[in-house]
Amino acid sequence: SPGGPPQPQNLTVFIFHPKNNFNISSQDVADLRGDTIFVCGDILLNRTSAIDHHYEWITQWLLEVNPQWGQYQNCNGYPPRCIGADNSRVGHVAPDYIGTPAGGQCIKNP
Repeated sequence: SPGGPPQPQNLTVFIFHPKNNFNISSQDVADLRGDTIFVCGDILLNRTSAIDHHYEWITQWLLEVNPQWGQYQNCNGYPPRCIGADNSRVGHVAPDYIGTPAGGQCIKNP
């Protein structure tokens, strides 16, 4: 309804995670482009310090989300450690901040 909260939206996301660990709460998830950049970037740039979480699997999820995007939180590790302050909304940012400063929550990924 006009002036009311927006309708939930389905969002397909991917996550790179440890084998058999399917808890994605407080974890970074991404669209296909974003997770590809995350995974391939670590491998191609030999960022061995980033490959320290014993991540082995990539899984696809269909989430129902409130499309009122919040602040992106950088959340990694199991258990997760997050940098950011908005725990109630889904954060959004372009992969590796491509398009900065406009690559944030108010635009589609480039």
